[in-house]
Amino acid sequence: MFRLFLGLVLPILLLVGAARADEQIGSFRLVDDPSVIVLTGEITRNAPLDFRRAAQKRPNARTMVLASRGGLPGEALLVAMSVHERGLDTFVPRGQSCHAECAYIFFGGVRRNADGEVSVSRFDPDAAGAGMPIGESELIDALHEFDTPQSLIDRIVKGPASVPYALGPTDLRLLEPGDVAVVDPAPAPDRPSPVQNKPTPPKPELKGDLTPGGPELGEDEFELDSPVFTPVVPATSVSIAVYEELDFYGRDLSSGYTNNIAECARGCLGDNMCRAFTFNSDPKIKTGPNCFLKSGVGRLEQYRYAISGRVLRGGEQAPQSYSFGAIDPTQDVEQGMRFSGTELSGNVVGSSSVGECRQACIDEEQCSGFTYRTSPKQCQLMGSIDSSRQSKGYVSGTKRFVTIPVADIIPIAE
Repeated sequence: MFRLFLGLVLPILLLVGAARADEQIGSFRLVDDPSVIVLTGEITRNAPLDFRRAAQKRPNARTMVLASRGGLPGEALLVAMSVHERGLDTFVPRGQSCHAECAYIFFGGVRRNADGEVSVSRFDPDAAGAGMPIGESELIDALHEFDTPQSLIDRIVKGPASVPYALGPTDLRLLEPGDVAVVDPAPAPDRPSPVQNKPTPPKPELKGDLTPGGPELGEDEFELDSPVFTPVVPATSVSIAVYEELDFYGRDLSSGYTNNIAECARGCLGDNMCRAFTFNSDPKIKTGPNCFLKSGVGRLEQYRYAISGRVLRGGEQAPQSYSFGAIDPTQDVEQGMRFSGTELSGNVVGSSSVGECRQACIDEEQCSGFTYRTSPKQCQLMGSIDSSRQSKGYVSGTKRFVTIPVADIIPIAE
């Protein structure tokens, strides 16, 4: 179905897409200077994917400029981890601010400089809302990995809930590697002091309006220090194993909307943490998430509109096929249908949705199908199906054993 597209069009699209000046990708802005990515707004659910798309278009970026009042904590931490892994510096320009969850990204920089205001707020796990859930221990571990001073970590996890804390000169000095004092416990007699300050790296100077849709920032409005970011050296060989009608379910790093599978694949290739992706090609999806970047394959599910890719690096070999029990919700589930047959004892369970009942049948090896009664909500797993009949208020699904072969293995030019 998609093989001609995947084999001919996808490799071409993966190699194109040069960034244009002043392009807005979600809350991230690409300006004329190719060494800069700017965060200009709220950190939303799509922020991790938007950042990866921006970084893909700015492969030689070395500085993340921050102008944001924060947003979803889990998504902010994912962006911060990506910034840290890519070796980017972070900078808050004069006249701009980086508040609350934006500070996580600031701390993720290799070198962290601020002429503007940086403040932290107490972490609230309930603030995730519909975003990615994150625990306090996960946040603390990441901040330690970023070499965040313990005093600031305490402010984030123990500080007053309603009072933000603005970082002062002492806090910023602790965050600047060039200003870290090196103490010699046994100074030589001719040394005037046991404390020696390393030279402070110059701070980038940025002028202009950073708000989305604001005036264009010309290439002369950036004064940045010498490059400190070294792009990740690609593996000796990279390819993508593509599977049709296969959903790599779970293990999501981020999700968002892309125009086509090529954009989804590029997002995965541009992220060191991404090992697989699933693209939902359902034409009914116009704005909602249809691209899911993943840290691994996860559980296997058949889904008619799914196209999944597994990124292979350094000569890794892909499975030629995946075999598993499946109930495709687009093909194997019927509304207004009731099954009769051998019921699996002890498997009539309260369930909040048809999806949960379908999943329970997939997970049970002896299950051949299910019948779900919508009111009251009741799920019956079937060991065998003898007959079926139309019945209002019921939904039923049939389980099949499927083998999904690899559709194509696409080499990616380095």
